[in-house]
Amino acid sequence: MEIKNPLQSKEYYYAGFWWRVLATYIDNLIIQVAIGIGLKLTPFQQRLKSYLETAAQPAAGAKKHLSWTQLVEQTRINMEIMFNRFISDRAMIEGFIVLTIICYFAIWLYRALMESSPVQSTLGKKVCGLVVTDMQGNRISFGRASGRCGVRFGISALCSAFLWIYFFRTGFNADTLLTVRFWSMVCCVTFVAGIAYFLAGWTPRKQTLHDIIAGTLVFRRRSSPQVEPPPQLI
Repeated sequence: MEIKNPLQSKEYYYAGFWWRVLATYIDNLIIQVAIGIGLKLTPFQQRLKSYLETAAQPAAGAKKHLSWTQLVEQTRINMEIMFNRFISDRAMIEGFIVLTIICYFAIWLYRALMESSPVQSTLGKKVCGLVVTDMQGNRISFGRASGRCGVRFGISALCSAFLWIYFFRTGFNADTLLTVRFWSMVCCVTFVAGIAYFLAGWTPRKQTLHDIIAGTLVFRRRSSPQVEPPPQLI
């Protein structure tokens, strides 16, 4: 069923920032559940579980109740063990890279196919009553939907690359992960990346950066259609 052109219908209005946040949260939840189910079907899941258990394990002879300083030190030791195991495990690194590529590929297909389909929305957007169109209010092509998704990936990749470069330059060890400076950097990078999405609250047509670059608009359907008032009799 084709969606009416939102620019030619009073049933729709430009979707605000918080509706888009909610839709993204729902989509991310769906994607995480799907990835979790997929992981359980692979041998990689068991190995990943052992790494996470290492991070949560107390050292031999550790006290049951730790002070904040002792807890930080214990966390540092556990992360050091996990980190050293990870970088020395070639199969784990290769599996992690392959899994990351598969996840991004699946997310791209999910978003691009759904947004270019007749429903013009992902499952999260559908729940929130949102639809994606081009600048004329028409259904977007698979290529445009792919470009829109690609810009989102590009923003995430740039932020991740910046943090990884910082991580390598500061010694590439677990100690770096527990410094105030590192987490301050994470917060700053997250905030800068967030500006690309905060634009939805500032631009006239509620567009984010990936909307502006891809030439798309996001509309929300009104819960109750507007009714034209009857003409007044003179």
